[in-house]
Amino acid sequence: MSSTGLLLPTSSKASLLATPLLLLVVLAMLMLPIPPFLLDFLFSFNITLSLILLILTIYISRPLDFSLFPTLLLVATLLRLALNIASTRVVLINGHDGPYAAGKVIEAFGSVVIAGNYFVGLLVFLILVIVNFVVITKGGSRISEVTARFVLDSMPGKQMAIDADLNSGVIDHNEARVKREDITREADFYGAMDGASKFVRGDAIAGLMILLINILGGVAIGIWQYDMSGTEAVQLYGLMTIGDGLVAQIPSLLLSTAAAIMVTRISGAVDMNQQVRQEIIGQPRALMIAATVLVVIGLVPGMPHVAFVIPGLLMMLFIYRRIAMERSAEREKALDVKGDESGAASKERLTWQDISVVDPIGLNIGYRVISLLSQNPAGHGSNHVTDLVTDLVIKGELASQIRLLRREVSEKYGFLIPMIHIRDNLNLDPDSYSIQLHNVAVDHFKLHLDQLLAIATENAQPLPFDPPVKDPCYGLTSYWIPVSERGASLQAGYTVVDCSTVMTTHVGKMIENHIDDLFGFEESQGWLAHLRQISPKLCDELVPDKLPQGILMQVLKRLLADNISIADSPRIAATLLAAAGPQQDVLALLRQVRITLRRQIIDPLINHQSLPEQLAVFTLSHELEKMLLMAREQARRDPEFSEESFVIEPSLSLQLQNNIPEMIRKAHNKQVEPVLLVSPQLWPLLSRYSRIAQYRSLTILTFQEIPDDLQVEIIGQLG
Repeated sequence: MSSTGLLLPTSSKASLLATPLLLLVVLAMLMLPIPPFLLDFLFSFNITLSLILLILTIYISRPLDFSLFPTLLLVATLLRLALNIASTRVVLINGHDGPYAAGKVIEAFGSVVIAGNYFVGLLVFLILVIVNFVVITKGGSRISEVTARFVLDSMPGKQMAIDADLNSGVIDHNEARVKREDITREADFYGAMDGASKFVRGDAIAGLMILLINILGGVAIGIWQYDMSGTEAVQLYGLMTIGDGLVAQIPSLLLSTAAAIMVTRISGAVDMNQQVRQEIIGQPRALMIAATVLVVIGLVPGMPHVAFVIPGLLMMLFIYRRIAMERSAEREKALDVKGDESGAASKERLTWQDISVVDPIGLNIGYRVISLLSQNPAGHGSNHVTDLVTDLVIKGELASQIRLLRREVSEKYGFLIPMIHIRDNLNLDPDSYSIQLHNVAVDHFKLHLDQLLAIATENAQPLPFDPPVKDPCYGLTSYWIPVSERGASLQAGYTVVDCSTVMTTHVGKMIENHIDDLFGFEESQGWLAHLRQISPKLCDELVPDKLPQGILMQVLKRLLADNISIADSPRIAATLLAAAGPQQDVLALLRQVRITLRRQIIDPLINHQSLPEQLAVFTLSHELEKMLLMAREQARRDPEFSEESFVIEPSLSLQLQNNIPEMIRKAHNKQVEPVLLVSPQLWPLLSRYSRIAQYRSLTILTFQEIPDDLQVEIIGQLG
């Protein structure tokens, strides 16, 4: 035995041994003779156990709260059958000594409960068996079978609903895990109940057969072994056998009732007593009508007046008192709300739970746009659509497209994009939607829900649909066209998309434009957790020994701001581990990581069709580079100089802003990616421009980030 086991309290040891001891006692009863006094104790324990299980089924809120019930039902059934066998052994061996030979419990049930009349006892026993077998057990078995079948059939749909809630942001991963476990437990529970109900049903049949065996065997033993007359043997062994049968049948009836209650219960937040108060006593009109009918029946000539009138009047009095109490409680509540300002003030005390959580990404939609999510038009006075609520029947592709978008962007940038929350907003135009980042609207667009959007490509001719609009993602000329014109628009050189695709593409564009804003502390922790799964030792050595998590988060955010994926976590972490020193310079660390990831950065910029592969770049003109270096040297004289925040002359900044779009246009005309190659000293300054929304396609590289084996072609200058 371990030391931990020696330190367990006595009560813990007893609880650990209780179930094995009970099973050993059951096995002992099957094989060994049991003294009558111990048999009495076991009979009382059996009845007590059945009562406890029955009461527990009444007070639980939902069946899954008592998931041990099928197992206990089997144990209790096995215990009762073992008691039947043990009592049969005692009755047949010692029954000739008199009714007390089988114990006082059997004698009491045989003499007191049925008044010593074995024929009456036999009838009572048969009635109990019929009630148990034909009514309770059969109905409960059927309900268990149907419920288990329905629960198993509904499992895939429930799992899909949980996945939809998880992907759309209604619940988090922990809540989804708990819900999945509940579904599995529910299926296991009702499957076990379906089998356990067969135990109870078989127990009822076994009780009847044991009764017949005991009577026939007892009479035969009394006549042939102890020279009793047939009447004496039937009276003596009949009383003990029927008493034994009643002692076993009453717990069986209690357990059958408990099993039936369990499978007929509906899961809720209240127990059975509270449900009765809410759903039966809480309906005074129905009770008052029933009481009136009782009184009327009692007043009919020839009817037993006392048996009907008194219960009806008592029910009326009970209902009247309940209505009076409810009205009094309502008046007190109204007075409290109206007059007790201090009480109201205390109830209105704010807590942190009253502060709404800011969603990293939000999609607010007008009420007509809800039709993209549901077959119900919705929007008829609806106040709020929870994040892709599961009771909506998905019609369009919006929900699945957004889930796919989140997956694709997460894989592209190497971290889990926050959930995209979709809500309706009555303040929006009914056909519009708004994209929000951290509860701030960053863009919006108006849809034509019954039309398609035709987006012009190169050399496309204008379409005869007015007015033209700008594509929300790239600002291209577009037209809303009828669905019937889709084929003609495609032939005219247009890209035709539906409203769901417009919204999804727009959301994806906004996410990529603000990808660094979506990477925070939680995301950096997730990134580290993913790194720990790949290389636990590297993760432990990097954070926090070599690099604080805050500095790591800043480096990763800067990589994302430059449109660089952070999926290659082992190489990034190894570079930071080697470059980290006493002075935690974010810019220096960033430069080292960019050099490590240079092939990853440059690969999408290379013209792979040319042999050998080349990188087409623009450079700064000599005059502009000289002016920027001079501006940097002047700024360095300031004690608060920062590489990333020093300011150049407004005229020079304006010149850059005017010339960068022209450089991007020239690159697109040459069908290459716009790349600007600069010296490392100027990269922090010029990289700011690549983070501006309209310049996001521009990539700023330094000479150190160009691999030695790559050919570079200068196709122009920025000056």
